[in-house]
Amino acid sequence: MSIKQQILAANDLRLEKLEIPEWNVNLWVRAWDGSARSRHEDRARALSKGASTRFLREHIVAISVCDEEGRLVFDEDKDLEALSKKSSAILDRIVAAALKVNAITADDLNDLKKS
Repeated sequence: MSIKQQILAANDLRLEKLEIPEWNVNLWVRAWDGSARSRHEDRARALSKGASTRFLREHIVAISVCDEEGRLVFDEDKDLEALSKKSSAILDRIVAAALKVNAITADDLNDLKKS
């Protein structure tokens, strides 16, 4: 197997289990692939230019929450409104876990705001 094939075949999207007792569920937060990271960064850059922050938290949840096999649970285009009706405290816990598993720091967020 070539190096290219090895890299492309590698399962490198780390999962972190997260217990949400208020929902009586355990869910998993996964590392983003390059495409999801780029979409997140595009949203963050738009915010720095005055775009609405509506659904920012929900978008991070949608691109992060998955089942134990790594399959995303939510549709980032269709489920944001429904997610916005859930507890902001719970959404914040999920967002914190997502930023952690994706190694996104406060400095990274500040750098995006500047670009």
